[in-house]
Amino acid sequence: MRKLKNRRYPGSWFLAIPLLALMTSGRLSSEASGGNGRPFPGLDTSHTFIRYGENHLQFFGQPAPWNQALEKLSAVLLNGTGTFHFVHMGGSHVQAGMLTDRLRARLGSLVSDAEGERGLIFPYKLADTNSPSSIKVNYSGTWVGKRIALSSDSCRWGLSGISVLTYDSLASLKLWTYNRDSANYLFDRVTLFSPFDSLSMEVQVEGGQEQPWLPGQPWRTYTFSQPKDTLNIRFLRRDSTMAYFNLQGLYLGHDRPGISYHTIGVNGAGTAGYLRCTDLVSQFGELRPDLVVFGIGVNDANVPASDFDAGAFEARYDSLINRIQVHNPETAFLFITNNDTWYGKAANPNGESVRQAMYNLARRHNAAVFDFYAIMGGKASIKKWHQAGLAQRDKIHLTRAGYELQADLMYAAFAEALGNYLDLNYKTQIK
Repeated sequence: MRKLKNRRYPGSWFLAIPLLALMTSGRLSSEASGGNGRPFPGLDTSHTFIRYGENHLQFFGQPAPWNQALEKLSAVLLNGTGTFHFVHMGGSHVQAGMLTDRLRARLGSLVSDAEGERGLIFPYKLADTNSPSSIKVNYSGTWVGKRIALSSDSCRWGLSGISVLTYDSLASLKLWTYNRDSANYLFDRVTLFSPFDSLSMEVQVEGGQEQPWLPGQPWRTYTFSQPKDTLNIRFLRRDSTMAYFNLQGLYLGHDRPGISYHTIGVNGAGTAGYLRCTDLVSQFGELRPDLVVFGIGVNDANVPASDFDAGAFEARYDSLINRIQVHNPETAFLFITNNDTWYGKAANPNGESVRQAMYNLARRHNAAVFDFYAIMGGKASIKKWHQAGLAQRDKIHLTRAGYELQADLMYAAFAEALGNYLDLNYKTQIK
């Protein structure tokens, strides 16, 4: 295992000196500093069953991908220049949005004058499934959802792993998203991910100017002369050759500096499901990820111990990483080990197998690991999380309080890693 620095400052979950330097530079917001010199307020450390001392990012292999990612993130924080793109992939833990909305808010609060894009979203309401509360949708027409987790579903999927299709001659979509202050995110461009094949219906984006498009390209981008906070789209059948529209996701963007936290989550999805996404390779290039956060594994592990093949699990991850790297060869990767879960009437023994597989993958791909399985307390710890109101009765999913605590733990681990990097590389500047 490789560490970014040989020592840690006292306090296992944050590094005060480098982040205090960010505060004195004037680029950190008062929320990030907590107003009292602490770089991260409000971490709940009251649960005795949580192993707070293990709440770190662990780094493996060659340092180049992560050094590059942390250098770019430092530029956003220290200078307010450039952008940094997270992409977080998973199953229902990500689709629900409680974990990722909290992480987006925490990371976004670091810089007071450089809010990032809302980024990649999916209008889950059209698929008649649960959605992050920060995504609001009104629509007309009949839409049918298709997701990679269901073997009975079949369609051409993109990077989101879920599609909604309409065959209505007059369908529409109105969409807006909230930030941490309950204000709408602004955007001056939108990218629609779709096959845009010969059967696709016509798209009208209200106020949008379509940008040049190459035939066969599974997305189209529209720009706006002024920033907008609400998106209105109509889908029209102009003639009999236009049969349907397949919406694979949307990207609400702008070119201002900041941190963007894109999310890709599908209920029930595992590694095999994401390999069904035909347009994932080309569309991932549009996200330009600096860091891909992998939280895929709970559904892979939700089988009898005799049916879980760790080697095949790793091979599927290898394939997914290779596809992402086609257009993003310098991307850094972070693996989140499974939370402990229940299978049947006992703790799922596959949690430890997934954990070991992710360590193997991290060594192979110069990646990092956030060992949530160990941090939360290891095997059977989900029962204690449930008793504390942090996990749901199914002992697979967390409650809102549990997801928000996980997000706070991850944010603290990021803050520590960034602090270590800054301390190692910016000592002269800090003095």
